Amino acid sequence: IEGPTNGKFKPQELDITYPRAWGREGVEAQLASLCASAVDAIKTGHNILIITDCHVSQDRIAIPALLALSAVHHHLVREGLRTTAGLVVETGTAREVHHFAVLAGYGAEAVHPYLALETLEAMQDELPAKL
Repeated sequence: IEGPTNGKFKPQELDITYPRAWGREGVEAQLASLCASAVDAIKTGHNILIITDCHVSQDRIAIPALLALSAVHHHLVREGLRTTAGLVVETGTAREVHHFAVLAGYGAEAVHPYLALETLEAMQDELPAKL
């Protein structure tokens, strides 16, 4: 994002996964860390915050994208910083039109549904040619 815009957009990735070992308490701890990281990113000049679950693995659990997005959005509103950055959600959970609409309603300016795109790419040989 930064290169093609000659530095006008400065992205910062915010990881919404946490170690499985943290257990249930991990959600609350990661949400607090996520909100603090969002404020820090804005204060250091970043204006595109990418909320991502792409680091999910057997050892890392993802907070639901909608929960993470809403936490960051409302935290930035309370801090008076929401209008200084765009929120992009990079998630494997968005598949249907409703998912995109809800994410937009909760503050996302853009959604990258990486798992849906990877699935379509993997299925391209099985799909009808007219699609």
